[in-house]
Amino acid sequence: MNHFTASALLTSAASLAVSLYALAQRDGSAGVVKRLFALYWFSIAFWSFFVGLQAVFLHLMPEILWGWLLHAGVLFVPTTFFHFSLILTQRLTKHRTALFSAYGLTLAFLALNSFTTLFTHGVAYREGYAYPIPARLYLVFFVCFIAFVLWGTTLLFRHLHSARPERKGAFGTFLAFHLLACVGGMDNFAIMWDIKIFPLYPFGLYAVVLYACAALYALKRKAFSPASLPEAVLSYGHAPPEQVPVSSVGT
Repeated sequence: MNHFTASALLTSAASLAVSLYALAQRDGSAGVVKRLFALYWFSIAFWSFFVGLQAVFLHLMPEILWGWLLHAGVLFVPTTFFHFSLILTQRLTKHRTALFSAYGLTLAFLALNSFTTLFTHGVAYREGYAYPIPARLYLVFFVCFIAFVLWGTTLLFRHLHSARPERKGAFGTFLAFHLLACVGGMDNFAIMWDIKIFPLYPFGLYAVVLYACAALYALKRKAFSPASLPEAVLSYGHAPPEQVPVSSVGT
């Protein structure tokens, strides 16, 4: 056990706690948001579980199965985060095609990893850790991962301005630790190309543990509830008609 695998295990436990807490909350008006949030954190928990216990699993199962299970979790991280962002910010209708594309790409990458060697091929064993070897199409997944996470993050930052004052602090804290976790989590991609940048390696995933704590705090403060939007947006889905400037009518 080292910091790389220990931080992954802590990440898995913390992420699972967020997922279960989100599912346990009874908030009918935000049910879909909470379920997607739970699915997002479960994807992180599933992936990091196989990273943290890699020494055990690589003795219990074929390395190709371990690599497949690991990526079965990480493939859904950007997609579920993007989906959560669209639902929370009420942009699903506008970006429905993009969301279908995101899930389509996720399933395509999963199929590539299941039936070909174009996604990953074999496992590299290095000092302190092991990781699937990226193949020629893995870089495409990495670009898609970054793109959908950045897109969702941008939507959430725009949404921050419309949050109610009493919940803006918790939502802003969540976003701050989200950015920190994005930086820390990049280490798990970098090592696949033998890139180690201290302190990202081996401490990067500890940032995701802090991110999980911020997520729990935000859930506790109901930062992801529709009530965090202004009343006008809750009632109409956009600014009510009477708030449209008279000068803009007929232009």
